[in-house]
Amino acid sequence: MGKRLRVKTDGTQIHKIHLKEDDRKKVEARLEAVALVYKKLTNQIITFEFIKTLAEEKKKKKIKKEGKREGKREKKEGKREGKVEPVKEVPAPK
Repeated sequence: MGKRLRVKTDGTQIHKIHLKEDDRKKVEARLEAVALVYKKLTNQIITFEFIKTLAEEKKKKKIKKEGKREGKREKKEGKREGKVEPVKEVPAPK
């Protein structure tokens, strides 16, 4: 998704790789191996971070709002229909 290069005062470089939160389950097990291989090949440190995108946040908020709206609709429909009380049976006159 993105990357940042951080240079410390002693000259060492740290590469920060930003990955999507959705991909965490797919790649989390392999990240340590990737970091070790990268270190061996380039002699540089690499770290991975999972971040949430703005689109994901908006989508979650939208889902929450829709859920709340549905709950309110159900309550309103219940009020409109009203509670039906059972009719008391009155014995017929003799």
